[in-house]
Formats: sequence, C-alpha cells, structure tokens
Amino acid sequence: MAALKVILYFLSGFVVIAGAVCIGIFFTNGSVPALGSGVLMLCFGFAGLLLSIFLAPIIRTFRQERTHQGRPIA
Repeated sequence: MAALKVILYFLSGFVVIAGAVCIGIFFTNGSVPALGSGVLMLCFGFAGLLLSIFLAPIIRTFRQERTHQGRPIA
C-alpha cells in the first residue's frame, strides 16, 4: 500500500503543477481554455492528494463492509 500512496502522491503533485502552469498561461495569454483546464487539473490533483492521505481508512472501510456481507476477504 505504501507504493500505491507514493504513486498517488507523485501523480497528484504532477497534476497540481500542470494546473498551476495552465492558470499561469491564462494570466499571460488570456486563454480561457487554459483557465478551464487549469481549474480541472487542480481539482483532480487535490482530490488525488486527499485520496492518498486518507487511503488506509478508505480501504479499511471497504474491507469491513465486505466482511459484513458474509464473504471472506481473500
């Protein structure tokens, strides 16, 4: 699970940086599509960061739900 967290941190950080670059392009050129893509990338990046921070409790919750359904976890 630690490797998955590192990958999520890396990809989320990369997307946040790309979103900041797109917003910078908007402020230099005034390109509206750059603003839209920058905001979208920032949203996905911060969502990925939150997912990687709370990954262990989320996985634990899903595993507990599966055990309550009567199926054993592999």
